[in-house]
Amino acid sequence: MSAATGHGGAPAAGAARVVFLIRVPADRQRDFLDAYEEIRFQVARGVPGHLRDQVCRSATDPEQWLITSEWRDLADFETWERSPEHRDLVKPMRDCFTEARSLRFRIHTTTDGGTAMSPTGSTTEGLAPTGATTGGPVRGELTGMLTAVGLDPELGEAVYATTFEALGLDSLARVELASRIKSRYGIDIEEEITAGSTPAEVEGLIGTHLSATV
Repeated sequence: MSAATGHGGAPAAGAARVVFLIRVPADRQRDFLDAYEEIRFQVARGVPGHLRDQVCRSATDPEQWLITSEWRDLADFETWERSPEHRDLVKPMRDCFTEARSLRFRIHTTTDGGTAMSPTGSTTEGLAPTGATTGGPVRGELTGMLTAVGLDPELGEAVYATTFEALGLDSLARVELASRIKSRYGIDIEEEITAGSTPAEVEGLIGTHLSATV
């Protein structure tokens, strides 16, 4: 299914977005959504280079859908696409399409909260040297990473004040989280993510590291 941000919120070199424009007849839409639900966390947790994806439905044509996914590098998506595992995993979804068109893009510029970032990480509009802001782009990214390493997405914002131990995220999950943070932001905080720390503290660490580089 789906590109990356690197240091300071900028797209990582080679970051890519893959878009599938598809048609799903009304009588197959439940099957389509069920099939997506079956595989989305398998892809998020198990496919190297995958960052996130979304399923969107047209506001004007109920049979027109869009699957958009982001990857650390286009090569990561292409490797996944060529694999037998990909074909087997997505077949139940593809069986619901009557039309499909695939588009692939390399990310050039990303804008978050009024700050535009080039793929090299340079700021094209002012970025205030502040730490992570609750509800801001860092929290949104971190929430996605927490979900990818096993956190129940239904738990909501309360998880940010809860220790990783209480959340049931073991040492392997914390190592994976640190790896995703390093891949996304270019910072290594693995030793600072402990069983007794909280996602809010990790959010603050990311913000502090990013502020120091402005």
